[in-house]
Amino acid sequence: MEEADRIDNRGFLSVELEKYQDVYRSTHKDLFAVCEQKSDSVTTRLFQANLSKLEGANETHVVVAIGLWLRCVRACQAALLLLERGLVPEAQALIRSAYEFLFYAVAALKDPTILDSMWEGDSYARREQAESILREGREVGALDEEQTERLTSLIAQLEKGKKQISSYDAAKKAGMAYLYATVYRGMSFVGAHATLAATNLMFEPTGEHVSAVFGPSDADLPFSIGLVDKCIAEGAEHFDSLLHCAD
Repeated sequence: MEEADRIDNRGFLSVELEKYQDVYRSTHKDLFAVCEQKSDSVTTRLFQANLSKLEGANETHVVVAIGLWLRCVRACQAALLLLERGLVPEAQALIRSAYEFLFYAVAALKDPTILDSMWEGDSYARREQAESILREGREVGALDEEQTERLTSLIAQLEKGKKQISSYDAAKKAGMAYLYATVYRGMSFVGAHATLAATNLMFEPTGEHVSAVFGPSDADLPFSIGLVDKCIAEGAEHFDSLLHCAD
């Protein structure tokens, strides 16, 4: 006889998660509704835009900025999908990503030279990774002769470049340094990195003891929805009018 499909034996893969999803959406329906209304609006704008109008030689930075804005919106929507299922810390990691995409997207709109930094950063990152794979792979004997030759050839082809402009500097150029200091750093601390604070929502007091929380929870869910709402609203201020012109 098959074991029952429950949270306590399948975790977040259980069909029981739908029950929690219904409860959380009902409990926080006003917050979800306001945030999703903003999401629907920017999504409609993105689908209606004719991006071919922006493909001129002098508009490359705009196209890249829109691509980053797309990634921002996707991350926001993915965060909402996790939040309604009680996966709050995991959603917070995506919220951090959404704000990072936002910083670079708006910075690229305001300063086309950001694109030069991103091109150099792309080459720098690829070369750095290839060199690291070659170095560490040789040390542990993980590479055969053909793989070593391929990596050596790739490294020779890639320009050294230099690191891409930092998230902080992008936020400064975007006029969003305060969001970097508050949201981005906060979500890095509790959501994206392996810190002590990242375990805060993994335990709860039960009488005289502390119990692990593996299943869904809506702790910090309203706060996190508010951050998603803010991210979409900030981006819409910069991109809605631009995309409207491309309709």
